[in-house]
Amino acid sequence: NRTDAKVTLGPKLIDELCEAGTLKSPEDIFTLTAEQLVGRRVRLLGEKNAAKMIQSIEESKKAPLASLVFGLGIRHVGARTAELLVEKFGSMDAISVAREDELAETEEVGSEIAKSIQEFFKDKDKRELIERLRSSGLNFQGAAEEASHDAPLDSKSFVITGALPEVSRDEAKKLIQRSGGKVIGSVSSKTDYLLAGEKPGSKLEKARKLGVQKIDWDELQKMLAPPSKSSRVT
Repeated sequence: NRTDAKVTLGPKLIDELCEAGTLKSPEDIFTLTAEQLVGRRVRLLGEKNAAKMIQSIEESKKAPLASLVFGLGIRHVGARTAELLVEKFGSMDAISVAREDELAETEEVGSEIAKSIQEFFKDKDKRELIERLRSSGLNFQGAAEEASHDAPLDSKSFVITGALPEVSRDEAKKLIQRSGGKVIGSVSSKTDYLLAGEKPGSKLEKARKLGVQKIDWDELQKMLAPPSKSSRVT
């Protein structure tokens, strides 16, 4: 049914809104109103479609934080790097004030990308852009997995490395998060456990140097099991 289709902003409409003075910068999209879209200077689709377009814009504000970080256009920060940054720091504010060495410790980041991120957030114009996006209601928080009521891993931090038996690393991550734990990308002195499978690589050596406890898949399952039960968690 065409009347139920989602209406989105296209290049021609954006050009027309810019010519009309309605859009002066990209973030102005998030403050558009239906009245602006059906104004005399904008040839459009009628009030119903204008309302649908505003609804689509409102829904886009709820997009995952990683999409926003990627969309900022920070040099060297692609979609995967954005996800890893959100995974480690949890919010836009935490990313923006992180030290260069903290950023560099993030998985797949390193010193060059860390410097680029810092330079972006130190720029006055970029900081003003961030505040306008905040005021427009965009999502500035990472999505946290809902923890189970028992939360046997209560706030413990884990790094996962190597190939695990029985489950993928992503499945193990979700299991840890549902049990109250937190999974981060790189080993630091604040890491509680290194969950290591086959061929763990350099993270195991770093964990040893920092005194981080190494566990395997069987040991994690014992941590997840209720005290009164000896059965393995699957």
